[in-house]
Amino acid sequence: MIDLSYIRFESSWCLWFLLLVPVAYAVLYLKLNAAPVAFSFPYFKELNSYTPNLKIKTRLFPFHLKMLSLVLLIIALAGPQSKTAFSETEVEGVDMIITLDVSVSMLSKDFNPDRITVAKRVLADFISKRQNDRIALVTFGGFAHTQCPLTIDHKFVLQQLQDIEAGTNDQGTAIGSGIGMAVARLNKSNAKSKVLILVSDGVNNAGEISPEIAGDLAQQYQIRVYSIGVGKRGKALSPARLNPDGSFGFDYTDVEIDEALLKGISKKTGGMYYRATSLDELESIYKTINALEKTKFDETLTVSHVPYYRWVLIPACILWLLSWILKNTYYKTILY
Repeated sequence: MIDLSYIRFESSWCLWFLLLVPVAYAVLYLKLNAAPVAFSFPYFKELNSYTPNLKIKTRLFPFHLKMLSLVLLIIALAGPQSKTAFSETEVEGVDMIITLDVSVSMLSKDFNPDRITVAKRVLADFISKRQNDRIALVTFGGFAHTQCPLTIDHKFVLQQLQDIEAGTNDQGTAIGSGIGMAVARLNKSNAKSKVLILVSDGVNNAGEISPEIAGDLAQQYQIRVYSIGVGKRGKALSPARLNPDGSFGFDYTDVEIDEALLKGISKKTGGMYYRATSLDELESIYKTINALEKTKFDETLTVSHVPYYRWVLIPACILWLLSWILKNTYYKTILY
C-alpha cells in the first residue's frame, strides 16, 4: 500500500498542466453539446414524444473517461515517488561492574533503614537506566564473590541484586579483592568503555591483594573506577556485637572510610570519588555517573525514492483504451 503522506513528485512542474484540464473539459463539453444540424421530419409530433434511452443519456461517458485519463497521464508525467528513510543505529554500550561492600558495617543505621538497603535501592534505579550496557555484580566482605557475570539481561541483574545481604560474607572489608575480582571480569572485555563502580563504607582490612595493586591493574586495563564512600560523618549506630540468638547488637561507633585510598584509586584510573552521607547525596552521585558514562549511538540515515508512476500510467492507459472502445462500439451509432 502506498503511504500518501510520503509522496513527492520528481517533475512537479508538470502538475501545472492540470489547470488546463478544466478549460479543455469545458470547451469540448460545450462543443459536444452544441445544437445539431436541423432536419425536417414528417412525423415531428411522434419524435417530440420520444424518450431518450440509456445510451443517449450516457453518450458522453467515453468523453469523461478520456478526461480522467488525461488527468492521470499528467500526474504520471510528474513522476510520483515515495520518500523512504531507513535509520540504522549502532549502539556502543559500556561494560560496567558494580562492586558492593557487604561487610557487617553496611548494616549501620545512619541510612534508613540501613546502608545496604538504601545502596541496593539506588543501584536498582541506576541499573534500570543503563539499558544498553552489560552489567555485572561483585560483592566483597572478608573475600570477593561474583554475584552476577557481565550480562545485558538487566532483569537477571536486578534479581541478583535483591539477593545480596550484608554480614554474610565473613568478617572484614577486602576492598582490594573486590577491585581485583572486578578487573579480572573486565580485562578481557572488548568494550571501548569499561567502568567499575566501587561502593564501600570502611577501611581495607582483609583479602590477599592490596587496593593499591588492584587499582594499578584497573589502570593497566583502562578501567575507570568511580568510588563511593557511604556513611555519615562522625558516629553511626552500627553492629558492635553478635547476640546469642544470632542477631547483631548495635552501638554508636566512629564511621571510618579510607577516603584517601578511594580518591587515589579513582584519580589514577580516570574516575571520580564521591562521599554519600544521605540518600539524596547517593542518588545525586549515581545521576552524575550516569551522565558521565554515556552510551554512544551512531545513527546512519539512508533515504531512497521508489517511483510510482506506473500505478498512475497504467490506469490512464486503461481508461483511454476503454473510452476508445466504447466510442467505436457501443456508442458508435450516436450523433454527438
